[in-house]
Formats: sequence, structure tokens, C-alpha cells
Amino acid sequence: MYYLHGGGMMLGDRLGGVEILAEWLLRYDAIAVSVDYRLAPEHQDPIPVEDCYAGLVWTRDHADELGIDPDRLVIVGSSAGGGLAAGHGPAGPR
Repeated sequence: MYYLHGGGMMLGDRLGGVEILAEWLLRYDAIAVSVDYRLAPEHQDPIPVEDCYAGLVWTRDHADELGIDPDRLVIVGSSAGGGLAAGHGPAGPR
């Protein structure tokens, strides 16, 4: 699971809200990757989306090292992180 934290794109860090993943990680024997992204107001759209996409590409490229099946990679996020997760499509950030 590639997790993106909430915080209105202004607060938080890669560990914010990860406790919500604990049940899923145990239930599905999954691995979580969470990244920091640059925050507003210093870094406005599309910078957070681009940061999150760069982390997703890095995760895909290092899937073997991380023990991840790249065909089963799921993008999840809480609050603003959900919006950032929705900003990713097959061709990259929108």
C-alpha cells in the first residue's frame, strides 16, 4: 500500500495517520510505503501531486527490494492524502 497522509496539504508528515493502516497490513499481509510531500503554502499545486507521483514511481521501481508485487500496488490516502491519491492516473499526475 502506497499511503499519502492528510493534513490539508499544509500539515503533517509521512507518519501521520499510518495507524489506520495497521489492521489492513495485518489482515492482508501487506507492506506500506508512505512518503513526505512538500506542503503549502510554500509549495502550491501541482508540487504535492508531483512529489507523491515521484514517490509512487520510486516505490514501483524498487518493488523487488521492498518485497512488493508491483501488479498489486494500491494507492491509499486519508483526507487530503485521498485527494492526492486520486490525482494519479495511468499516465501520471493530472
